[in-house]
Amino acid sequence: MRPPLRPIHEGGEVEGMRKAFVVLSIALLTAGTSAQIQLATTPGRESIVITVYKGADLSYVEETRRMTLKEGANLVRFSWADTRIDPLSIRLIPESPDVRVRNAVFPPGDENALIWEVDSKSAGEKPLKVSYFIGGLDWGISYTAVCSEEKGEMDLTAYATVKNESGEEFLKARLKLVAGEIHRKRVERYRKGLRKLAVQADRVRKMALEMRAGGKALAPSLAAAPPPAKFGMEEAGAAGMLSEHYLFSIDRPVDLRDEWSEKVAMFSAEDIPVKIVYVFESNSNRLWKEYRFENDEEHKLGRSPLPPGGMIIYRDEDGKLALVTSDAEMRFTPVGGEVEIRVEADPGVKVERKQISYAKVNLRFNDWGRVSGFDTEEGYEVRVRNHRDRAVQVELYEWFEGEWEIFENSHPFERKDVRTALFKLEVSPGAEEVVRYKVRIKREGVKR
Repeated sequence: MRPPLRPIHEGGEVEGMRKAFVVLSIALLTAGTSAQIQLATTPGRESIVITVYKGADLSYVEETRRMTLKEGANLVRFSWADTRIDPLSIRLIPESPDVRVRNAVFPPGDENALIWEVDSKSAGEKPLKVSYFIGGLDWGISYTAVCSEEKGEMDLTAYATVKNESGEEFLKARLKLVAGEIHRKRVERYRKGLRKLAVQADRVRKMALEMRAGGKALAPSLAAAPPPAKFGMEEAGAAGMLSEHYLFSIDRPVDLRDEWSEKVAMFSAEDIPVKIVYVFESNSNRLWKEYRFENDEEHKLGRSPLPPGGMIIYRDEDGKLALVTSDAEMRFTPVGGEVEIRVEADPGVKVERKQISYAKVNLRFNDWGRVSGFDTEEGYEVRVRNHRDRAVQVELYEWFEGEWEIFENSHPFERKDVRTALFKLEVSPGAEEVVRYKVRIKREGVKR
């Protein structure tokens, strides 16, 4: 039995490696005529499933093929010239109980090929699965929304754009799109293992070339490589490279041609009940418009999380579409979560905020008679005008720094957190609403 490949240090180790290589070559020579199948260029994939990890430059491919094997020993060849296949991640997995993979080996002089020695108990077509990692694939999500503000409804379509710069062409592929936080230490450990194996394989190739140059007769000379599964291939092939992840499956086959990007509709939902709210934030003195709905069954969604991505929004005006914005953003929203899509407010709603009073009260002094703190009593007026022909919902977020208390107010408010008060208004068509309040803020550590 061939000993496992180990790092080469001294002459004795090299000699042991040479013997292992020669024994393997002789065994293959005596195997007789062997079936050699160049998988990377031969058509006939029965199926292909690609798991594309977003932003990781790492995708996992599983191909299923039917190969004609003879009874006994066979050689199965896989090549990947001009592609970004990770050669030391390639695995051949028999899907028939009478087929067994004996060795995974690299031919010297050909850095873009791998040959397996496969034993079959019977002749005929056998199902085999090939899996590997490949770089150059990535994906992103975009959305198109059409909103009828009069009806309070939105049609939403999500698209996945898959970019293929891998050097390989994948036709009729089933896609699984994964995004999440990468286990960076696990990925690096896996890649370090592959680099170590690559160095070992290169040394053995050089030995084989030296033996050939010395006049020794060799078969299609093969250099043995240990199975890459030792470095987490199986785990990574699932979602093992990700600590927090979510997966989306495309429900139809997709053609991914090299150097092309393919845009695929992921899902669509019509007549989603949507709430439109105008949001004013005092700390930025800006007014926004937000489209809000839930990612749940009641809102025609809820089958999966909504991944982040850019969004184009149109407004439906009596059957005619008007562009609202082309640069809105969908944030990641779990099932059951609330979607909030923020855009620039239209000119039909105006908000003006001004300070109308200010006073220092409750001065506090230190032991040296100096002011160490005080409270301020500040009055504000926020005027909301609705020039539209329908009522609008408005939320005023008033932000304070320090310990605060509103002690006089024209409208009810909600304490959202330690720094924020929220006033909610409904402003009738063509109407104006004015919010007035006074707030006392405690200020400490003030020197004067």
